[in-house]
Amino acid sequence: MIIQSIELREIRLPLIHFFETSFGRTTEHRIILARVIDRDGAEGWGECTAGEGPFYSEEWTETAWPTLKD
Repeated sequence: MIIQSIELREIRLPLIHFFETSFGRTTEHRIILARVIDRDGAEGWGECTAGEGPFYSEEWTETAWPTLKD
């Protein structure tokens, strides 16, 4: 497979029910999606699993975006 293009998209998914911790209330979830298209037109989608903030891991949406972009 020869990759022709990769598109990155950040989307915000509203949660059906909010959840609340000592850090605050969360009403949506931000994720990064990647769309990969090969030279034959076949495409696939992937999701970056980094969270919205550096709470559970040193990688989060803001730091993952530049890494994926490069």
